[in-house]
This record gives sequence, structure tokens and C-alpha cells, in this order.
Amino acid sequence: LSFVLFSELIYLFLFFKARDAGALSLHNDQHMMWVIMSLFVLFVGYFLAYRFVNWPKQGVKTIFTAAILFQITFLFIPFLWSNDLYSYIFSSRIMPIFGENPYFVPYDNFVQDPLFAQLKTIWAGHTVLYGPLFLHIGGLVNLLGQNNLAFLTLTFKSLFIGSNILNIFLVYKISKSREALFLFSLNPLMVLELAGNSHTESILLLLLLLSFSVLYKKPISGFVALIASVLVKYYSLIFLPFYLIHLVKRGARKLIVALVLGVLLTVGAYLPFWDGFDIFSYLIAYYNGQYISPSLGIYIGEMFLGSYNLSFQINTFIFLVVVLILAYKFWLSKARIKELIFYSFFLYWVYLLTKSSLILSWYLIPLVALGSLCVEWREHQKLAISGIIFTSIYSIALYFFVRYLL
Repeated sequence: LSFVLFSELIYLFLFFKARDAGALSLHNDQHMMWVIMSLFVLFVGYFLAYRFVNWPKQGVKTIFTAAILFQITFLFIPFLWSNDLYSYIFSSRIMPIFGENPYFVPYDNFVQDPLFAQLKTIWAGHTVLYGPLFLHIGGLVNLLGQNNLAFLTLTFKSLFIGSNILNIFLVYKISKSREALFLFSLNPLMVLELAGNSHTESILLLLLLLSFSVLYKKPISGFVALIASVLVKYYSLIFLPFYLIHLVKRGARKLIVALVLGVLLTVGAYLPFWDGFDIFSYLIAYYNGQYISPSLGIYIGEMFLGSYNLSFQINTFIFLVVVLILAYKFWLSKARIKELIFYSFFLYWVYLLTKSSLILSWYLIPLVALGSLCVEWREHQKLAISGIIFTSIYSIALYFFVRYLL
């Protein structure tokens, strides 16, 4: 209870500071100090609480109540410091409101939009990177809200926070663990980025966790849920080998039906936007791009080798080798939910360290979710906690070095 009250006071402090300033700026020395110090203190309290709480006596309802309180705290503010929420709104209104294809036409072309001045962000000059399923979801919200920014903002926030609450429920449903529930639902990075700022990781995680929860009883549904998560944000595609192996083990019929349904969902999602394979041009350019905060492996390799491209290629090779090794180990295993989640956790950690041309703090949150699920299994507990500690330290470093030194 002390941890919850203490954390809520810090969240309220950031809420009111952001509200009074319009938004916190990580390029402002004072704002940066508020964010960094708040995160540091929250992480310390979080790990101390995890270490010293008497878990057998800890009530599940208490953790759920605290988690929902933290989420609802940020419902009525658009964002704390990252204005990606507005990028999600304008990206998904290009097709339904203006009849243009967001994969080819950037939002900057629609200065006539009554909301343009409020919604424009640094991403307005680019075509979209989000998957088509997210654009359909956001497009429906835009059709309902039209030019009512208050409605659009609140609806998108409710969508993300509602997804977060469902994710919290799914983590407990899968793990049946108070520790896992605590580690995910009360994680400061998750609360601040997915509730305070709001990101599409909320929906990606909802679909990914849903796929975990149903895969072993309903493998076809589990596979389709994974494909749906990919169609929100593409990087969950890295888990596909494990699902294909599981389906192969369940029989040819289930594999074929799952693949057909996955293809139909993909084609249906892309169909309204399809204008040839150039639809992926910006995604490929982004994937191969050079940014200030790539994976640590790429960054370190560039320092030693003096070449970003060479480091990128070496790290790509390392990632692919790890994929093959884990897929082989998964094939040899009993392919239970435990193995699926642990190998997904390990693979995503390797992905963060080797494969991404750009790492931002909220990209770390799926590792928190997967690590939380692994905590219940004694043989994976230390590595899982190490992964969550890694996200805590790395996120603070990203805020400081990426946002402040730019």
C-alpha cells in the first residue's frame, strides 16, 4: 500500500506538471530532471516492493486496483511528453477523412484539415509505418469523431488504456502469478509510456498476449491473433517461427487452416491500401535507416568497426543465428506454453540488442510483459528479472541520451 500511494503521488506530480505546461519537454532541463528523477525513484520503489512483499499474503485484487488506479490517472491528459498520440490520430484519418492512401501520402499534404495545427508532429512529413489493422481501428474512431479533437483524443486514450487493463488481466490469466501481475501492471515504464503517453504497443501486446492465452487450446485462433498483432506493428513477426513449429506439431490440417486464415486476414487488412509493393518502401527505408539510438549491438559495433552498415549486417547475422538456434531448441522441446513464452522473451531481448535501427523507450515494454510471464518458472526467474532490470536502466539512458542530447 505504501508503494502504491507513493507511486501515485509521483504520477500525479507528473500529470499536473504536464497539464500546466501543455506537455513536458525532454529538451527542457527542468522537465528532463523531473522525468529522470521520477523514473529513478519509481523504479527503486518498484524493485524494493517486489523484493520485500510477502507474496503468498498479497491480494490479487489489491494489485488490480492499484494497476487500474495508475492507468485511469492519465486518462484525461493527451500525453505527458511524447505526442505520438496525435501521430496515431492524423495517420489514421488520411484515408477515411480525405480519401488518400497514408502509405503514399503524408499528413503534411492536408493543411486544410481543421485539426492540422493541433495534430502536426515531426512525423507529419512521413508516410505511415503502422500496420493496416491499426489504421482501420483508428480510421473508425476518426469517422466517428470527425473534427472533434476532444472526442478523438479521449477515445484513442480510452482505447490504449482499455487495452492496457486487458493486458494486465491476460498476464495474470496466463501466469496465475501475483509476482507476474505486479511486475507488469505496476511497472513504471509501462504506466508512464502506455498510459501517460499512449503507444500502439498497447494493442500489439493485447493481441500477442491473447495469442499466448489461446494457442494451446485453440491453435488456429492463437496464430490468427499473432498475425493480427503483426498487422498493428510489424516487429511481432519475429515470433512467427515458434507458432509455425507449434502448428506443425499439431498436424497438417491445423497448419493449413491457420495459414489460410492468416493470409486472408493480411490480404483483407491491406486491400483498401494496396497499390503494389511500393507500399513497403518507407518501412524498408526505415528498417535500413541510420538513427541516433539503434540497438546496442549496432551502436557498439559501429564504434569499434567504424562502419554503421558493417555493424548492422553483423548484428543481423547474429540475430538470424539466434532465431535458428531457438527455433531448433523449440522444435526439440515439448513446445509447451512455458517454452513458447521463454523463447519469445529471449528472442525479443536479442532483437532489442541487435536488430532494430531505432530503439525508443516504449519498445522495451514487450520485454517487461514477457519477462513478467517468465518469473513464475524458477529456472527462468533470474533471467526474467534481469530483463526487467535491463529495461529500467536502458529506458532512463534512452530518455537522457536520445531526447536530451539531440
